[in-house]
Amino acid sequence: GIFFIEEALYDFDLSQLAEFTINCIGLKIKRKSHSGILNEEFKKFVNFRELTPIEVKGRIKIKTLKSQKNILDHRPSLISNKKEIEAWFPPDLFRYKIHLFNNSAKIISELKRSDFAPSIIYINTSDNRVNIDFGVNKITMDDSTRKWSIFRKKYRTKNDDYYYKLGGNIALYSYFFYDNILKFFQ
Repeated sequence: GIFFIEEALYDFDLSQLAEFTINCIGLKIKRKSHSGILNEEFKKFVNFRELTPIEVKGRIKIKTLKSQKNILDHRPSLISNKKEIEAWFPPDLFRYKIHLFNNSAKIISELKRSDFAPSIIYINTSDNRVNIDFGVNKITMDDSTRKWSIFRKKYRTKNDDYYYKLGGNIALYSYFFYDNILKFFQ
């Protein structure tokens, strides 16, 4: 499914956005028991165990565009013919480093994976909005180990990109403009 999550952040450092991981995506469930007690729990859609950046170096340098652009105009640049990497099962206590420079974030890890990190963060400084894109992830179960593994799919055509479906939702219209981009790579 396609999920869109809105969270209000006030007076935040853009560098902290680079530390968002796929573990942030889930549902907060509130249930009332028969005795009237309200229980809250957060169900993660994907649980990568413990994701801890052991180092975050550098700074994001905002070079704001003169006028805002529509995110959908940027999406064709993400189409790729590169080979998709194999699905993987993340180990416990997966650690990585983030090196920030200009409008890029390099993910450095022993396993050379970055599926857990955002793909792109679209920043709208004039409206104080960010749009964090985790890409399209495919989750499969290994029949022999009975463990879930994950990989980020590549966009081969415009039809592979879910942003075009989200772009038709009028309620999300204000999130589809940016004046800066933070790209992630490994």
